[in-house]
Amino acid sequence: AKLRRGCAVRFFEKINEKMQEWRRDSGGEGWPPFVVFFAGDQRLRALLLECKSPASPLPPEKARWVPLRAEHASAAPSFEALERAARHVLTGELVTLASANDAPESADDAERARRPSKLVPTEEK
Repeated sequence: AKLRRGCAVRFFEKINEKMQEWRRDSGGEGWPPFVVFFAGDQRLRALLLECKSPASPLPPEKARWVPLRAEHASAAPSFEALERAARHVLTGELVTLASANDAPESADDAERARRPSKLVPTEEK
């Protein structure tokens, strides 16, 4: 069990290094993300956030971690499974938050925010 945990920590440290690189390449724009879509055991999420070298750039607030539904979360990850999850995540309505303070406070708030709302047509200028 210790060996598996050690391998998971090293893997998550590599993930965090890659995310730090993406953050540097983007000039800090869009970091930290407002929402993280996640499929997996919550213990793995905790391990990812607990990494110290480098620290995870992802938001630690549980309300910002949106679980993928079972049909989009694959027990056997593959490129095809990742494509299906990405298509699912990219389908929907975008809501712009004025600041990080506008993020949902709880999982219930996050669920209410995901419910469809009435769309009001806007005029293009």
